Amino acid sequence: MHIYRSASISSVKCYKLLYEIHTKFTHVINNVRCPAGYSLYSQSCGRFCYRYEANACKDWDNARATCQAEGGDLLVPTECNYQYFREQAETIVGICDSEFWLGAQRPTNGADFITVEGDTISNTANFWKQGQPDNTNGTENCLEMRRDYDLLANDLKCSQLSGYICQVIL
Repeated sequence: MHIYRSASISSVKCYKLLYEIHTKFTHVINNVRCPAGYSLYSQSCGRFCYRYEANACKDWDNARATCQAEGGDLLVPTECNYQYFREQAETIVGICDSEFWLGAQRPTNGADFITVEGDTISNTANFWKQGQPDNTNGTENCLEMRRDYDLLANDLKCSQLSGYICQVIL
């Protein structure tokens, strides 16, 4: 009986400790704070804050500089997260909501797009519009999400004025 009582006490202490850890851990997760104007993305693909800008149209370089000034960068699309951001973009309205710059560029003489994090994006990724990227006239070196392409990815001239999506990694 004494052994059972000791085990019970140990079990109770153990459960209490686990409960406290769970409560504190949940509290930390639920209190993630994104910068003002940003929303939390938390899926199996990652966890970061993001925001759409549809009222301040910028070329790719200036859109990226704006995101960097806010402590982040342009959103890096992946096959895992693209559909989520595509669905969110359907609700965004603004003066430059027909396209959104994303965080990848093709080097001037390159074939593949390279993300702002340095990874290669396959030209066969599932988020490209059929027939894209096509590099029309050899000048389309920046990645965008395009509304008239059903919000699928497209390559576009980097000097085009568009909306953009920023991300801040937590």
